[in-house]
Amino acid sequence: MPHGQLNDPSNYNNTLASHLVSLKLSVAFDQLDPNFGASPLALGDLEVSSGSFAGFTIAEIIAIADQ
Repeated sequence: MPHGQLNDPSNYNNTLASHLVSLKLSVAFDQLDPNFGASPLALGDLEVSSGSFAGFTIAEIIAIADQ
């Protein structure tokens, strides 16, 4: 989405965008709080095991989505 095109972000109906925001928040919380998740691994370093993005880390997927 081009910058400056959205006048009312509360009325933006896009599931992908909302999932991306949620994922970015989860990764950020995991980086800042060692007790945020049960895994000893950082959320952003975890790899997808199947599907179109198999082998990509969560951080890589976020970077792709941000383009």
